[in-house]
Amino acid sequence: MTQRNLMPLAAISLLALALPAQSQPRSDQKQLPGSNAEIRATLEKLYAAWSDLDPVKAAPFYAKDADLTFFDVAPMKYNAWAEYAAGVPQAFAAYRSGKFTLNDDLGMHRQGNWAWATATWRAELTKKDGN
Repeated sequence: MTQRNLMPLAAISLLALALPAQSQPRSDQKQLPGSNAEIRATLEKLYAAWSDLDPVKAAPFYAKDADLTFFDVAPMKYNAWAEYAAGVPQAFAAYRSGKFTLNDDLGMHRQGNWAWATATWRAELTKKDGN
């Protein structure tokens, strides 16, 4: 049986996709990131990567810069990816798997060479005891 939770995993729900831009775009170039469908597909892959609750599988979707901050449920703040990747398994210690589903309210926002997405999602987590 799957326990249905709407855990506010801020690291996922506050995800901002910053797609790479050219290092020095010309002022007359307007490069918009991928289409809404491409970005939705990327988010769905991200959520699928979290299904076994292992940050190693989700790592390719995140920047690893040492000065970045990550937010989640507990603790709320992690300094850098290494700290986050070490802490998330502790938060998921009681669970064996999860299913994270993107809802249909995906919003895409673009500014020059940057794009970010906003959306709500659903989490279904299965505890190690099967509940």
